[in-house]
Amino acid sequence: MTAQETLRRVAEEWHPSTETVREVITPAPSHGLAGIFDQPNPVVSDGDPLPPMWHWLHFMRWPAESELGADGHPKRATVMPEYPRRRRMFAGGRVTMHAPLRCGTEVTREARVANVQYKEGRSGPMLFVTAEYRFTSGSDLLCVEEQDIVYRQDPEEAPPPREAPHPSEAGRAEPDPSADWHWSLDPGPATLFRFSALTFNPHRIHYDHPYVTGVEGFPGLVVHGPLTALALLELPRRAGVPIKSMTFRARRPMFAGEHIVYEGHRNADHAKLVAHSAAAPEAVTAEVEL
Repeated sequence: MTAQETLRRVAEEWHPSTETVREVITPAPSHGLAGIFDQPNPVVSDGDPLPPMWHWLHFMRWPAESELGADGHPKRATVMPEYPRRRRMFAGGRVTMHAPLRCGTEVTREARVANVQYKEGRSGPMLFVTAEYRFTSGSDLLCVEEQDIVYRQDPEEAPPPREAPHPSEAGRAEPDPSADWHWSLDPGPATLFRFSALTFNPHRIHYDHPYVTGVEGFPGLVVHGPLTALALLELPRRAGVPIKSMTFRARRPMFAGEHIVYEGHRNADHAKLVAHSAAAPEAVTAEVEL
């Protein structure tokens, strides 16, 4: 079956049910992310609010080893289709904050597939999946999030392993002096490992160098899209500015070993945020309602 046939079939026949998970929010995961960012933990005691999008540290799924596919992800999940030689990339999303998730409270997350679209582009057939997550506490709606994920299918034979130039050879990114906010991070393999462990993300492109270069064809370990989105949200958080909503798009991947700059331009009640490296200008862009 060709990639076109496989992905068309998934788009037509895949109709997963809604998944409901409940969890009492605890401070330990936030302590882990604060450590990655070299910041004090903002979530210590019951009642403390999670910063926007830090719910990504909660509601983990713990599949058995036998349930994992070749890419490290579960073979099947509520918002993840199963098919041979699957390739998955985080493309962006949207979030609206109605009220914060708070430490010590029980929160319910409902996950469902909101949309599936088959498309063909210059790089071949693709499947665009939009996953929707709704977070509630009792009768209160706290947050609605959508994630856009792109799926592809590799050919029968993977490319041979290859030596790739180190990403840092492109140089060092510099902040825009006109930016209202900026900070930077140098994510290495240990950073990616820590974030993968914190979010229980077994996708091999983030920690398995022979796999990511020899099978998926990237020049190095890929920096997590969610890690970049959370790093961008450090800009308004460190400035003490709460957000109402965020829309973000992952345009180009960035890699371990690159110096990444996060910067924001504020305009009244909105801000434009961008993450970039020397090799990937505007790798991830976002618009935030303050």
